[in-house]
Amino acid sequence: MVLVGALQQLISIGEKLTNPYLEEWKRKGKKIIGFICSYAPEELLYAADVLPYRIKALESVETTMGDVYLYKYHCTFCRHLLDLVIRGRYDFLDGVVFMNPCDTIRRVYEIWKKMKVLPFMGFVMVPHVINEHGSSSTLRS
Repeated sequence: MVLVGALQQLISIGEKLTNPYLEEWKRKGKKIIGFICSYAPEELLYAADVLPYRIKALESVETTMGDVYLYKYHCTFCRHLLDLVIRGRYDFLDGVVFMNPCDTIRRVYEIWKKMKVLPFMGFVMVPHVINEHGSSSTLRS
C-alpha cells in the first residue's frame, strides 16, 4: 500500500507546474533553468548546481493569450506554453534554454525574450546534419 501511495504522489507532482521540491530548491537560493527540447544539456546545468526543469505546458486550459502572438495553425503545445508564459506561470524560473526543434518554438523564444521576464534566455543551435562544416547548408553531392 505504501508503494501505491508513493506512486500516486509522484504522479501528482508530475502533473503540476510547481511542486514542494522546486520551492525548497528556490528557498535554498539555488537556480532553476527551464528547457523544452530533449536535446538540452541537462548535465551541464547539473554541473553548475542548477536544477534543469522540463517545460511541458502543464495546467494550461486555454490559449487565449498565446493566440494573440501565434496563429491558430501553430501547434497547440506552443500556444499553451506561450499562454502560460504571458500569464506569469513560469516566473519561478531563473532562465530558459531553448533548442531548435521547430520554427514555432523558435518564435516562442523570440516572444518570451522580448517580454524580458527572466534574467537568462539562451538558444543553443544543434546541427541536424554532421559534415565538415557542421551544418546542412553546405552539403555536397
